Amino acid sequence: MSSLRLLAFATVGLVGAVLHVPLTRQPKTLATFNAARARRRAKRVPELDLTSLRSPFVLLSDYSDLEYFGLVEIGTPPQRFQVVYDSGSDNLWVPSKSCTNCKTNGSFYDSAASSTYEPDGEEMNIQYGTGNCTGFLDNDTVIVGGLTIPNLTFAEVTQEDESVFGDAPFDGILGLGLEGAVDGVTDAMTALKERGLIDHDVFAFFLAKDAPGSTLTLGGVDPSFFSSSIHYAPLAWYAPVLQYWLIEVSRVGIERESRGHNACGPESFFSPMCPSLLDTGTSLIVLPENVHTDKFLQHIGTVNPDCSNLHELPTIFFLINGVTFPLEPVDYVLEYEGECVLGIETGAPFWILGDVFIRKYYTVWDRENLQIGFALAKAPSELVLFA
Repeated sequence: MSSLRLLAFATVGLVGAVLHVPLTRQPKTLATFNAARARRRAKRVPELDLTSLRSPFVLLSDYSDLEYFGLVEIGTPPQRFQVVYDSGSDNLWVPSKSCTNCKTNGSFYDSAASSTYEPDGEEMNIQYGTGNCTGFLDNDTVIVGGLTIPNLTFAEVTQEDESVFGDAPFDGILGLGLEGAVDGVTDAMTALKERGLIDHDVFAFFLAKDAPGSTLTLGGVDPSFFSSSIHYAPLAWYAPVLQYWLIEVSRVGIERESRGHNACGPESFFSPMCPSLLDTGTSLIVLPENVHTDKFLQHIGTVNPDCSNLHELPTIFFLINGVTFPLEPVDYVLEYEGECVLGIETGAPFWILGDVFIRKYYTVWDRENLQIGFALAKAPSELVLFA
């Protein structure tokens, strides 16, 4: 079994003209943690029948280490929106000026104020786990990380699910899903590649913990954000069918049991693998509910609210394409106002490796080669911050 430090997989051809999107940060409290966790649960993928089968950049905002979002501009002159850059969603949507029940704060798209607006008119309905957003499609100039995409189709939401987005600290979502185009609507990544604005249909996330500098890189990777070689895992054969960024994890266990329980149980349809979704729109690590994951959580134990037993919790590990990726308690336990909370929960149709995992490992989504890469994340020595 290889360890991360022994990897010799080089990243070739992905370090070139790339785009950085800064992600900003918000204060964190236990109340915001609970609200954000509920919001991410509502967005979570629905139950599925799995048997049927230098970059330029964007700085991201870090909302309580649970939600990361950054700037996108739409129209002429540009109207600014804070959006979640979400690998588990498709396409772009923002709230409309005419939205009947959107939150009162934040930004709203005004087509009449844009000289480059072109109507589309097709109705849209975005379904989430506990509700939906409705509206219609528009075409306008969209700016991502300083690069201009003329005449991009996006959704203008006129009614949104208040239980999901009513108190959200962001305006909308920019999807980075696997498919690239849904119902004939081209997403921003595909548009950037087709117009020659980025070299590769690749994006990568560096998510800082308790610090500024979280960054989305579009069009390649940025070595200043990782300290090991990148290890790639191919997408699962069923990923294009389900249209999710799914890989197969062959083993999930804990340090105390080198030959013990594997949370990827043999009763799974995908035996002996754990289908795992890499999703920037999910805050925690989420497990399906079955006898194997129940036993796994029992072996981890519980964290005391006062964090007093943090050092007693085990290291957990994920075996991905022959390489072990460990998470220590400091990685998977979150602290809010002096209270510790386990960053692992159940309630998904398959494993979801969300921001708890991605903060530890710089993660690369490669649509050209249908693979996802991982490297040990590190903060760059110098941060370039944007207003």
